[in-house]
Amino acid sequence: MGRVAAAFPRLLLLLLGPGALGLRLLLSAPPPFNCSQLDLNCLVRNSTCMDQSWLQVSTWTPSAPSVLDVHPDVFHDEGKLLPVLRIEWKVATDASIQYLRGVELAVLQVNNNRQICAQFDFQNNLPLQVRPDGGRWNFTFNRFEVEPGQMYQVTVHHLPKLGTSGDHNCKSTSYTVPDCKDPVMKRTMPCMQTGSLWEPSIDGESLDDSSLLVSFNPGMESAQYRIHVTSFPDEEKQCKETTHIYESLQSGQQHRVNVTVKIERNLKACCRYKIQIQPFFTICGNDCLRHSAVIPCPSVAP
Repeated sequence: MGRVAAAFPRLLLLLLGPGALGLRLLLSAPPPFNCSQLDLNCLVRNSTCMDQSWLQVSTWTPSAPSVLDVHPDVFHDEGKLLPVLRIEWKVATDASIQYLRGVELAVLQVNNNRQICAQFDFQNNLPLQVRPDGGRWNFTFNRFEVEPGQMYQVTVHHLPKLGTSGDHNCKSTSYTVPDCKDPVMKRTMPCMQTGSLWEPSIDGESLDDSSLLVSFNPGMESAQYRIHVTSFPDEEKQCKETTHIYESLQSGQQHRVNVTVKIERNLKACCRYKIQIQPFFTICGNDCLRHSAVIPCPSVAP
């Protein structure tokens, strides 16, 4: 019974999968987000993506944002690094700024069509077309948690929304978050759950026409590794492929592993190899990041 109970946490992790939380809003995480500025009192909240101005058309509405930029960022949440979008936009310096009552930020994850929104509610009108220091009114928001490697559609909508058919007072852009190979993203929690910090430093040496010595650095925990080797005579054609299973039985700091992989009936001309190693760490199971290396044909002495 104890062994079954102990298996449940791992089972839950595997069912959820890495990055299972996906797109979400981090407004409840400390510190509280503050959208206020000098001469502007602002409150931020979760939004249903359906501002009342959709239903109640306003006589006057503000212009769309003049500039919209999206960048990758990280957010510190209880000792964990989470990948987020840093959304920055500027307000157009025209007379319609006097009708700006707030901002709706919408983020759509393209692969699953899921959208969530946040809303800035201005408690007073902007007093001037520019800030007290003379610069344009600009805003930043960094509380949308995202998944590394995924594409997002980001829309910043000035409120109230324009009710005229075919016209919009918003600005949109698409952005793809760097994947777990990125030096910043690899240290975020979703990437670490796929084994992103494991650096195997794969190498290979041809022992004969049908044998390849594969060496790599194992992870810190005992785990199984699937070593897939494909041979090629050149850049395009494929000769043979084989898969070898290696199981590390010890955890902790380990020495470099050497594994001999046999490739049955391989041809002498097929001396170029592609090695791919798939680890099966406890936290990511079948979803752990795979690492690859290419071993060129031995150089021929003149």
